[in-house]
Amino acid sequence: MQQHALYIHGQYRNATSGETFVTRNPATGEVLAEVQQAAQADVEAAVASCAKGQTIWGAMSGAERGRILMRAVQ
Repeated sequence: MQQHALYIHGQYRNATSGETFVTRNPATGEVLAEVQQAAQADVEAAVASCAKGQTIWGAMSGAERGRILMRAVQ
């Protein structure tokens, strides 16, 4: 089964906890994936990344943000 890393600041990285958990389909109990479990340091890195991204996003005009969102939709 493939193990999924964390996605923080535009890149995949291993959790600092070294721990994982299994996710299951609630209807069948089938194992869907094994996911790395974030530790406090990983959460702090993700929050710092979000704050930086919000600063950049907030400085854009509505039209600029709209163009980015339309590209994401496509």
